Order: sequence, then structure tokens, then C-alpha cells
Amino acid sequence: MHGCHRSRLLTNRHLAAHIVRPTERKPSNTMNPTSPLSLVIADCADSVIVERTVWELASRLPRDRFDVRVWLSTDPAKNPIAEALAEREIPVDRMPTNATAWSLRRMFDVWGRLRRARPSLLHLHFAWPSDDGVPGALTEMAGVRHHIVTAHGARTPELTRGASKRLLNRADVVTTTCEGFADQLVRETGISRDHIRRITPGVDEPDESREVELARRIRDRLGAGVIRPLWVFAGRFEAQRGASVLIEALGIVRERGLHFVAALVGKGPQAPELEQRIADLSLEAS
Repeated sequence: MHGCHRSRLLTNRHLAAHIVRPTERKPSNTMNPTSPLSLVIADCADSVIVERTVWELASRLPRDRFDVRVWLSTDPAKNPIAEALAEREIPVDRMPTNATAWSLRRMFDVWGRLRRARPSLLHLHFAWPSDDGVPGALTEMAGVRHHIVTAHGARTPELTRGASKRLLNRADVVTTTCEGFADQLVRETGISRDHIRRITPGVDEPDESREVELARRIRDRLGAGVIRPLWVFAGRFEAQRGASVLIEALGIVRERGLHFVAALVGKGPQAPELEQRIADLSLEAS
């Protein structure tokens, strides 16, 4: 989003951490909506969703209130986002990947970083909450006083399961992006539904007056019109995203002799399967 380079397709059972501390520590450790904050965003994830969240937070939070620093793994796949952040003059530190074992040296390094950051709030972003990533005991030893855990959902239903009850119980609050994930976390861990808050992803409002001419040119290029509607899928090609459902529906529409044009835009592991199904249904010329 907004200038961030895409990284490789990645796995999910990891996290990103947003560590927030007051610029000046106060004995009461109180914060209010206008308190100046120093924010360390630690991307410990092999997840495109979490990486984009890190980018959005780091690049959009107002500089007059937030002093932002980003932690990224040493994985070369993180180089594009590191370079993009550096172009915006956002400080970046590189850390070992999540595949690295938690040796004493690594634990001491992370503990030292937390101590230097002096965080008041640790915000952990997971594809699906697990015990991977920064250990809770380590953050407590470093003086982290409050925890938030966010579950974004994994790439497949099979990977979106097995949440860590211990992790969620440590959190002051758990957030997720949809009611379905919230209900699943309750079923898997037994935590109270009142402990989970749903916060949907934000989007920029479209400027229809500015985009209308571009939209018209795209529709003309694709051959869409009043009697030939345009169907669009824009997203990752993964089973739970529903592109395959749209393709099957378009096959039925074609069988009924109705005209349309369809555009499927994205990347993902399901792409070869979708391309084959489009061919099987003879939809290439739609």
C-alpha cells in the first residue's frame, strides 16, 4: 500500500509487535489520546498481511505525536520494505528471523531492545495467535506493562486454528478483524467474548470525481458496457477469498447465454488452479 514494495509469499504462524512507550516516562504510566508516544513496530512475521499493517502504521501515524521505529527480520525478503521505510526517514533495525531458535544470546538481544525502548504497551499482530515470537515472560522481565494481541487470520482455514490460550490470557485485550475470528478464538481457548474486540481494516475513501475518467477508460479497454457488465475480483488467490466461487458463478452465467467481462487481479497459491478452471469452463473469451 502507498509505496510499500511487496515481499514474497510467506507463512503465517508468527507475529508483528507494536511497542508503544511515552516519550518521557512518568511514575503513573498514564497515557491519554494526546500523549506523545515513542512507537517501536517489530515485524516478526512471515505474513504479507502483517507486513502491510506494519507499513501502514509506520508511514501514516502523525510524526508530531508518534516517534516511530521499525524492527524487521534479516530475511532478504524484508529488504524492499526496509528500503521503502528508509526513504521516508523511518529508522529500521534488523533482527534474526522467526526461524531462528531462541538462544540465550537472542533472548538477551531482544530483552535489551525492549529495555532500551522502555515500552508501556506491546501490541502483537498474528496471522493466528501462537506461542511463536517474543515470549511473554521475556517482555514482562523487560518491563512491558500492557499487552494487546491482534489476530488477522491465516491464509487457509487449516492454518487458522490452534490459538494459544496462554498468549491470549496474558493480553489486556484481544482484537481481530471479523466476528467469525472472534467466535473461533472463544471456541479454541475458552476466553471470554467480552475480552475480544472487532476492529475492521481501514480504507481510504475513494475520490469518485477524480477516478471517474480512469474508470471509464478501463471499462472501455475491457469492453464492458450497459449490456455487458464488468465483474471484478481484486485480492490474493487463496481458497478462503472466494475467487473460485466467482469463477463457478460466471460459468453458470455463461451457460445461460448472458454476456459479461470479468477481471481477476491478484497473486497467490491458488492461481494455477483458478487458471485451469477458467480454461475448463471456456471463460477465456468472456
